[in-house]
Amino acid sequence: MLLTVNDDGEFERLHPEIGGADDAVDGFSCADDAVVEVPVNEGKGVIGENQPL
Repeated sequence: MLLTVNDDGEFERLHPEIGGADDAVDGFSCADDAVVEVPVNEGKGVIGENQPL
C-alpha cells in the first residue's frame, strides 16, 4: 500500500484503489507469485542452533 501526506497533513492512499483491479485483498496489492509462506520457529527463540535471539 502506498501512502502520501496531502496538503492538509493527512495520510492519503495512492495505490491500490480499494476495490480496484490491483486490490488483491484487504486493500493490498500482491501478485500471486509474490506471496511466500514464512516458516515459524515453533517458539524456540533462536535463529539457528547456536544463534539465540
